[in-house]
Amino acid sequence: MAEPVDAYSSDAPIKHPDSDVFKRWPFAQRVAQVIATRRDRSSIVIGINGAWGEGKTSVLNFIQHELSQHPHVVCIKFNPWRFGDEEQLLKGFFFDLASSIDRSLSTSVEKVGDLIKRFGKPFASLTGHGEAVENLGNMLSSADLENFRERIEKILDEQEQRVVILVDDIDRLEKSEIHAIFRLVKLTADFKNTAYVLAFDHEMVAAALQDRYGSGQQNAGKAFLEKIIQVPLQLPAVDKVSLRKYCFSGVDEALSQAGIVLKEDEVQLFVRNFTYGLEARLSTPRQAKLYGNILTFSLPILKGEVNNVDIMLIEGVRVFYPKLYDVIRRNTSLFLSVSRDYGYGHRNEEQKEKVKQLISSSLVGFSNDDVNSVQELLSYLFPRLQSIYSNTHYGSEWENSWAAEKRICSKSYATRYFSYTVPHDDISDQQLEEFISKINKMSIDEVTLGIAQIVNHRNAEAVISKLRQQASDIPVETSIKLAHALVVSAQLYPNPEALFSFSTPFSRSAMLVGDLVSNIDKKDARLSLAIELVLSAEPLTFGLECLRWFIREKEDSPNPRGFTSEDLDVIGKRLARRIGDYKGGPATLINEFHSKVTPLFNIWRTYGDEGEVNTKFLIWFEENLENVTKFLLCYVPTAWEMESGLSHKADFEINQYQAVSQVIDPEIIIASLKRIYNDLLFVEQYPRFTDTPLELKTAQQFVWLHKNSQQMSENTEEEEFLIEEDN
Repeated sequence: MAEPVDAYSSDAPIKHPDSDVFKRWPFAQRVAQVIATRRDRSSIVIGINGAWGEGKTSVLNFIQHELSQHPHVVCIKFNPWRFGDEEQLLKGFFFDLASSIDRSLSTSVEKVGDLIKRFGKPFASLTGHGEAVENLGNMLSSADLENFRERIEKILDEQEQRVVILVDDIDRLEKSEIHAIFRLVKLTADFKNTAYVLAFDHEMVAAALQDRYGSGQQNAGKAFLEKIIQVPLQLPAVDKVSLRKYCFSGVDEALSQAGIVLKEDEVQLFVRNFTYGLEARLSTPRQAKLYGNILTFSLPILKGEVNNVDIMLIEGVRVFYPKLYDVIRRNTSLFLSVSRDYGYGHRNEEQKEKVKQLISSSLVGFSNDDVNSVQELLSYLFPRLQSIYSNTHYGSEWENSWAAEKRICSKSYATRYFSYTVPHDDISDQQLEEFISKINKMSIDEVTLGIAQIVNHRNAEAVISKLRQQASDIPVETSIKLAHALVVSAQLYPNPEALFSFSTPFSRSAMLVGDLVSNIDKKDARLSLAIELVLSAEPLTFGLECLRWFIREKEDSPNPRGFTSEDLDVIGKRLARRIGDYKGGPATLINEFHSKVTPLFNIWRTYGDEGEVNTKFLIWFEENLENVTKFLLCYVPTAWEMESGLSHKADFEINQYQAVSQVIDPEIIIASLKRIYNDLLFVEQYPRFTDTPLELKTAQQFVWLHKNSQQMSENTEEEEFLIEEDN
């Protein structure tokens, strides 16, 4: 059983053989036994070569553990990383040496510490940065310090003691400090009854020594090491099975701390993608620990907010392919949008080539097998990349599916994987799910208050989209309460002028209401709920939007949960009555809803009484003749510049004339316009490009269209007929 990985521990070497998961204990035990049982009193220097993070410290701990079983051995664990410069390092070494030996001596024996005090004057001269070890070498060659050496050796001989000095973290030192350590070893390693065990990365240390002792010769650093190290040993390799098991134990620990239980299919997805895409880069226990630590951070903070498998895999990319991870993080939009569909021409090919180059540049130096493996993993995380490496394309219809699974390839979720938070224009899935789960126990007023607390103008689109994704799974009672709360909260949903009005949060929330209504089983209850919703909707225009998006049942598209045309007539008549009874009449409707009032007028006329509509407008026009131009201006469409995207008022054309004619008798409008503009009203040509004020131009266009509408309609019908004939 693997030892649990300490939370947030980037380097926690093990100390006891019982925790040996990589089978290094027999190796360490043998090294310790050879040292402890040597009959040769001469010094010995053993070097254990291993890469950074491969487990050298744990092996030294095992050696120390085994040496502790031999009473005649004094074991000193010397870590040079603790000291700031050469002088401190030197003093620290002799202090550790003296204190360790003295603790093992009987009370009657001369102490090493006393010897150091006796020879204190020479030692006191060990000053000056970069000169401490050289000074030591000079002193140890003198008669006084030769005597010092002999006294220490005599003490060890008399006590039958052997000193073993374990030195770790050499490859973590600065170059000057590495030089100092090996000079120190060179000058002191000929003490009898002493042994050094040095653990370091051979290549790194040789490169550092090369700079100092190279003198232009190749491999001088390695040659220097060969003179110092008498017994060079290689750290036993970690077998892949044990390393994978150790890595997965860290993953399990991170999942456990986050309170996440993966489903069986999630486990299979993770193991398959990790094994194929990442495991080849897993080479040291430290990497495994680092990966587990990162998951210990990211899994709890993003619990319920992202796809568990995807976050575990992208964090694996972060550990094993850091440059690639950085490329993805900085170019996420490219990875999400590349080749959404067939086509897109030359621009799409450029985009694909750019992504391909970004990936390739981040994998320089890796083997072909590694590159192929990580490309396969990327194709799983970002399916649209398959258009680069194969002939598979994913269209926009996949977005909803990926969003429902909270995948990294979803535009709605990708940012979370790199920011470790929910963006301001989004909502926490946990918060939303908790809100939905409580609705059934809340009153409609409480649900309405809850919506006001979680929805704002920045995140309305995200909230509505997520509710729509799970609308079909929401229970009936919850659907009813939520629909009621949504229709009275419509002022929270942005409703800007847009080229495609159905893309606004206002329209999409009405679609959501339609989805919730369709959850009601019984047709009568469904119809009653729909009527209640359009009558209580605030603002009034939201009631109309709901009517527009109620799910329909048509002959060519049967839907037992949809409304028939007869059902829609019933709902429309109730909404038309609400519009007709609106306090203040047309004037208030226009003042409150401006350009969005025209659909209300259309519903009023379509489902209401024609005579009543004409009468109320006529009365309003009589109150103030300018009201007729206010009415017409409501129908003037908004156009958008293709390049700038700016909006402006367009011309009043045949479609607008027909829309007005469906609401009110055009003769009523013309009679009122004549009283305002007299002869200015009539023009020979349609006044498209003029400097005429908008009100007069619109009036002129309306009158011209009224006069010529029949001929224009006939021309349009003839053009449509000819098109059909051609087809």
